[in-house]
Amino acid sequence: LIPVLNPGMLTYTSAADSQYTSNPQVLNMLKAARQDMMVQDTIRMLFIIVVLISSITLLYIKRINRDLFIIGIILLASIDMISISYRFMKQANLIHIERIEQQYFRPTKTDQILSEDTELHRILALGNLFQSNDLAYRYQIIGGYSAIKPQLIQDIIDNNLFTNIPTDPINWNVVNMLNGKYILSPVQLQYSGLGVLNVDENKRTILYRNDNSLNRVYFIQSIITLDSEREIVEYLNRPDFDPSKVALITENINQRRYSIASTATITSYTPNKIDLAVSCQDSAFMVLADTYYPIGWKAYIDENATHIYQTNHVLRGIIIPPGDHSVSFKFAPQSYYRSKWLSILFTYLTWTVLLGSLLFQKCEFFNKQIKRIRKNAKLDDHSDD
Repeated sequence: LIPVLNPGMLTYTSAADSQYTSNPQVLNMLKAARQDMMVQDTIRMLFIIVVLISSITLLYIKRINRDLFIIGIILLASIDMISISYRFMKQANLIHIERIEQQYFRPTKTDQILSEDTELHRILALGNLFQSNDLAYRYQIIGGYSAIKPQLIQDIIDNNLFTNIPTDPINWNVVNMLNGKYILSPVQLQYSGLGVLNVDENKRTILYRNDNSLNRVYFIQSIITLDSEREIVEYLNRPDFDPSKVALITENINQRRYSIASTATITSYTPNKIDLAVSCQDSAFMVLADTYYPIGWKAYIDENATHIYQTNHVLRGIIIPPGDHSVSFKFAPQSYYRSKWLSILFTYLTWTVLLGSLLFQKCEFFNKQIKRIRKNAKLDDHSDD
């Protein structure tokens, strides 16, 4: 009851508010908004508590039956959930994406250059920009913005992406393997194949184009099989590792040499599905420079399922027969669809039971009324006789 009876008793501040000490007006606005939210939520919760206790009391003194009590609890919980959901939807409607983009993600000269490249590519940002949300807002970055990333990506970041050599701190073979076509660096870099595209004096960054970068989809000449993924991770650091020629796997495979006289065009690329048109003169091993994730991702050649090889520890590889083919990678985890349909099933089942119980009670009520009317009619007939 404190937030309702004496809302000024709480401070509505936190340690993070120290950044607003030089701007007390902003701090006061935050405190007022927090106090208003606290009071509103408290009143809503008190209302729910009162209704709940009242329902329990009515059930205890047998003013309502158990079925009506259960229905009331379900409705009360639904009202609570719907009100919270509506609050977020209402706030979402207040967001103006264009205004936010102009304020926080205003395009720079670097953005203009990168936006002209319509091919799939990744950007390696160095220094403090390695996990920059500014870049992740528009582009695919090697570092990954979210800290919740697949372990395979973290393995590459921790063990392979950088070296201990001061004169050459970047493992360019791994960068090329990951489709790192552009490099954004706060310092000058020396590497064959790098070309300067822009120098941003304000942000003190240099944008390079990496001409040695492999495409998102490419073909290799030979397969090397190692005993474990640990050995593959170590092999990626070898100077003689050439991702454009060899692929590293741990599975036994009959064919070791493949033709690179093949072409692949990505016709559609979405988070859950990737479609490609592939043409091979001979049997080919195709590498897709996207993260290997066996729990959900499936590969199909002309609608026929095919095996995905964990390639170079973090990528996907498939064997494609000679000829022209339609290749698809689809993310369709059985656990998701199973849970989805179970959720839908039990949602409709719950509402069916609730509506059925209400109709059953109404039918009983109407049957009793009909019997009472018929009984009264018979009594009236006897009285007339």
